Amino acid sequence: MPRTVSRRDLIVNAARERFTTKGYDGTKIGDIAADLGISKAAIAYYFPVKEAFLDEFVSPFLTSLEEALAEVSTPRETLEVYLDAVIADHDVAVWVDTDTTIQAHPAHGERLAAINDVVIQRVTGGAKRKSDRVRALSVLGGIWRPVRELQPQDLRTHREAIVNAALAGY
Repeated sequence: MPRTVSRRDLIVNAARERFTTKGYDGTKIGDIAADLGISKAAIAYYFPVKEAFLDEFVSPFLTSLEEALAEVSTPRETLEVYLDAVIADHDVAVWVDTDTTIQAHPAHGERLAAINDVVIQRVTGGAKRKSDRVRALSVLGGIWRPVRELQPQDLRTHREAIVNAALAGY
């Protein structure tokens, strides 16, 4: 017997599509409601404020990055698990990377910055020089540019080449 999709699941799916394609500021709750043919009040039952959608989508993504990074220590392993976590939640990852509202968010933005600092620390081996940080940022860019440009299947296929090229930037 097929599983029935709950109203909450329908809202989550429609909201995810909107947020990941239109961004946080470009998504109105009324648009999600119109997409589903329901009232804004029906959405508010599950998500009383628009920001609750950030907790629904962004927080689990950041948690997956944190958990992946906790399991490794070398620069190569760090970039591999980082890239794997990004591929696993590709649409949210690209949204997080390109949406300034998320990056400036007091909770989610700080978590993202802390995660990126872990990656930078691992790549630099803890070096404190500005030039080391700049080069480590280019390594992160070497991961993110393909993520923004390629689909998950292509990222999986070229995972090793992406990591190698990113590391070559250091």
